[in-house]
Amino acid sequence: MKPLAAADPRRIGPFRLVGVLGGGGMGRVYLGRSAEGRTVAVKAARAELADDEHFRVRFAREVAAARQVEGPFVAPVVAADPEGAAPWMATAYLPGISLTDAVLAHGPLPERAAGMLAAGLVEALASIHAAGIVHRDLKPSNVLLTAEGPRVIDFGIAYAAAATALTHTGMVIGTPGFMAPEQVSSAGPAVTGATDVFALGGVLTFASTGHGPFGSAEPQVLMYRTVHERPRLDRVPAALREAAAACLAGNPRDRPGIAWLRERLGPAGPYGDWLPAPVTHSLLELAGRVMEADGPPLPDAGAEPSPDRPSSGPAADGTGGKAAADGTALLPRTRSPHEAPTQTARTRPLTLGPRPSRRGLTRRGTLIGFSGAAAAAAGGLAWTLRPQARDRGKRPNPLGVTAQDELSVVAFKKGAGGFGDAYLQEAEERYRRAFQGSHVSHRATENIAKTVLARLHASAPPPDLVQNSGSSPLDLHALIRDGELTDLGPLLDAPSPDAPGTTVRETLRPGTLAREGAGGSSVYVLRYASLVLGIWYIPELFEEFGWEYPHTWDAMLELCAAAKKQGLAGWAFAGSYPSYLLYLVLPLIGKAGGRGALEAIDNLDSGAWHHEAVRDAFEAVYELGAKGYVHPRSASWSHLSSQAAWLDGKALFLPNGSWLEEEMASAPGTYDEMAVAPTPTLDASDALPFPTMWHLPSRPFFVPRKARNPKGGMELLRIMLGRTSARRFTELTGSLTTVDRAEHARDLPSGAASAARALARAGRHVLNPRLPDWHPGLCRNRIGPVLGELITARVRPAEARDRIQRHADAAARDGKGPGPRH
Repeated sequence: MKPLAAADPRRIGPFRLVGVLGGGGMGRVYLGRSAEGRTVAVKAARAELADDEHFRVRFAREVAAARQVEGPFVAPVVAADPEGAAPWMATAYLPGISLTDAVLAHGPLPERAAGMLAAGLVEALASIHAAGIVHRDLKPSNVLLTAEGPRVIDFGIAYAAAATALTHTGMVIGTPGFMAPEQVSSAGPAVTGATDVFALGGVLTFASTGHGPFGSAEPQVLMYRTVHERPRLDRVPAALREAAAACLAGNPRDRPGIAWLRERLGPAGPYGDWLPAPVTHSLLELAGRVMEADGPPLPDAGAEPSPDRPSSGPAADGTGGKAAADGTALLPRTRSPHEAPTQTARTRPLTLGPRPSRRGLTRRGTLIGFSGAAAAAAGGLAWTLRPQARDRGKRPNPLGVTAQDELSVVAFKKGAGGFGDAYLQEAEERYRRAFQGSHVSHRATENIAKTVLARLHASAPPPDLVQNSGSSPLDLHALIRDGELTDLGPLLDAPSPDAPGTTVRETLRPGTLAREGAGGSSVYVLRYASLVLGIWYIPELFEEFGWEYPHTWDAMLELCAAAKKQGLAGWAFAGSYPSYLLYLVLPLIGKAGGRGALEAIDNLDSGAWHHEAVRDAFEAVYELGAKGYVHPRSASWSHLSSQAAWLDGKALFLPNGSWLEEEMASAPGTYDEMAVAPTPTLDASDALPFPTMWHLPSRPFFVPRKARNPKGGMELLRIMLGRTSARRFTELTGSLTTVDRAEHARDLPSGAASAARALARAGRHVLNPRLPDWHPGLCRNRIGPVLGELITARVRPAEARDRIQRHADAAARDGKGPGPRH
């Protein structure tokens, strides 16, 4: 808690304010006291938002949702005035720390405490659902641990179960890693109380293990895992694992109800000594600070508020804003009075800096709604550039940025983990040097959609540059379809800032601009980071036996036979997550049949899985199992188990992505270094050569069509796409960019260096199958299990192709409206 600043009000409604609990772009949350001495948390909206009718609707809905819920495990509304000159809401304050903070500081909860936490959360959900409300964002940062038991906070995106959807064009609501599959897919089942039950399973997993049920990854990867992988529950205590697994069922109809959960988890309370000693000590310290808080003297009760001291301060809490039933946007989310900066789903700390040991491309940004206030209160990344754009000799101004223009940039920044914003700050400094006298300010957020859409509905113009990652990314396909984005052609055709005679377009890795297929030949989205998917192997193990990575399938089979004689398996895979086998199968199909074969599969075309390239690929994969070249325990391995066994030298090959290196950075194993390579070619008739790689560009940036200063947004991107900025990004994050060969491979960890070499060798021979992100449920629930049977020779290739084609045909028939297509 911080003391009141000079510009903060001293009273809101009947409450005297004594301190600041949090704050962000939409306002502040204050610690307040009533005349009777009751302590409350007061969320106050920023004064300039008072005239925004959309904001008022959302704020009123938030208050209404919170007021409807009654029960001992939720924070009740004490008073509110959503119709006042500046809206505010006060809730009962209990000294508490978020589950996120507790686990970060003191480790996972003991089994008894985790069980009591779960029992209390069941009662909280019972109260919420009894009021006809679906919370939609239950997660560790929205759970407070108090001496009297857990409390659920933040009804900012809750909505009435009978109401229409509260999403806006491009909106994704929830927190990847804790949101349910039906929240990920717009074509999935409706969001109901079962959605909150799924999140309960994720919170229970986090509380008892220290990590979410789907590990740590970029938000897009976490959403992919949510819909077509099983949760990772091996470290959940046995007494709680059944309940967690039941809650995390992919189909909402298979999840348990409140009665079943009460029976399995037992009664809620008593909570006399339920928390471990370190957490209890933290609560006592917090209670002491709150009791001692008295605040500055109140101004004269009859005095009018001065223009620079509004009667209700800028708002923000962890309850966030609320979306209206008519589809108005959600507000940028800020931290609740008691909410700590959110932990990512990673299980080890991440620090920024040029550390070669930091591996992988998915630097663990997280995940949807891990409490936006943490980022908002910490400051962040909106840049208001007032460039005095003048040509300075060797510093041309090809996009025509002018001194009168302002540049506003909104970007994702996670409070703990992720890529961070150092690379953006350095690009900003380069902008300042290029346009001397320009003013730069930042705004970072954990919830891009709320922040950007709130700007679209406010009197202010939208940002001029948006980095669309993190907690709640906007739907890029929808934005392109609706004409909401600016064509980036002028940027791409402008000269590179540090490659004379070369355009920006010519400096990008092949495949970078093919990521978004809508909009004809125009480019509306530019992705800054590169992800590589392929076959991973251990060079040191190969050197021990004098082996070389095989370029053909026949050579690979010979190598597997030699390994088998040495007691080693040829292949390992995660039987619990068989959809990872797509990283082997889809490149095989693409190489054999060309890009057209993959595009037919992506489009769910009838007969696509009967293409001869699919036939050849399936027969090759089947042969691995039939000849005993697959580790016999693979079918039962989890994602991490298969990776650990492979890193220990028990198998030669593992299909995976370039996040693998970071995930295994602290895992014990015989070998430390790893490398990624292309899938071997089936035969000489393949349509594409051996070096062909799966290149997945990520970390998207775009310029809104209605931006006030699109030239400034593109100019900042141009600076970032220079080799100097791109190299610094790699040095700071250990990740590749989409700027071709900008990195120094010698400074990278082994896996990232091999990925850079693989992309360089591939040249223009890159693939990017869209099936996994266009149809994630189909991949997880239908195709993945069939591939798991195929590689273990439990199903014949012809039957596997027939089954998958039937699943694809069913998905095409069941789709709601036209889906994405090439």
